Amino acid sequence: MLVNNGRRRERYFTFTYSPIIGAGGAIEGEFRAVAETTEQVLSERRLRTLSSLAAALMDAQSVDTALDTVIDVCAHHPADIPFVAVYASDEADSPVLLRGATPGATAGLPHSLAPFTDRGSVEADGLRLVSELPVLLLPALAARLGDDSPEQALVVTPSGTADAVTDLSSTSALVLGLRRYRPLDDQYRGFCRLVADQASATLANAMAYQGERRRAESLAQLDQAKTTFRANVSHEFRTPLTLMLGPLDDALASLSDDYALAGRLRIVQRNGRRLHRGWSTGCWISRALRQARGEVIARSCLHGDGSMVMDPVLVLAVIVRDAAVLRETLT
Repeated sequence: MLVNNGRRRERYFTFTYSPIIGAGGAIEGEFRAVAETTEQVLSERRLRTLSSLAAALMDAQSVDTALDTVIDVCAHHPADIPFVAVYASDEADSPVLLRGATPGATAGLPHSLAPFTDRGSVEADGLRLVSELPVLLLPALAARLGDDSPEQALVVTPSGTADAVTDLSSTSALVLGLRRYRPLDDQYRGFCRLVADQASATLANAMAYQGERRRAESLAQLDQAKTTFRANVSHEFRTPLTLMLGPLDDALASLSDDYALAGRLRIVQRNGRRLHRGWSTGCWISRALRQARGEVIARSCLHGDGSMVMDPVLVLAVIVRDAAVLRETLT
């Protein structure tokens, strides 16, 4: 640590020692070459943080998992991010509330994002610098970080616009604590933006994935409801028809062909059986199409954004197979 302008600053140097040899061959002094490596050390450290965050977020498929991963990774790299708080909303019109934070800092964080946005100033790139942290947050941070407790924080939204930070139009935001021994320069600001971009991209993918799963579950429930309805209708339709055809067959068996009513009853019998066969075929077609749809969905691939892509060759093969079975059934 070095003191610059009355403040302690985190800086790194390398030292090279060389002897100064006099004319007689004796060592008469020492030459010390000093080179500052602060930018190199900070860049490598922040790159490790970003790499760890990207690797940990790779398999996150739910919002809760993504939030826990961001918080856990940042908690293990307090040198540049002393604390992190994630504010997000479940839907577009719902308020942006605290969803998670670094262990030890949750108790002192406000429940909504407003206390941070009301007391900070918007930077040129849309980031909001909070120069004074909430009073309730300071004891919690001091108990966890001691003398390294941050004095400022940065509010970053995925859109990166000043309007989104000011009027809370974004559905999520990250509050990143700033290391008190480093100034908020362009590199530090860019690092915070990269952390927020990785977190927001993963949250967006997780929300899309969960939305796709909810839609798939809704379609499955609707399909099950239609199946139950059709089964009930089929039962209510075929049972009376079967009960009518049975006595009709008995009546025709007891009548002679010369009886005038026998011809009319045979017409009723023939059309009744045709109706029964057509209804059974329709139920079979509906069941076959439902099974084919389930097979295609089960063998389709799911993209990282949650969208489902069906193989056209697979769809065509299933259609040809079921058409052949249907042709054999009808003939």
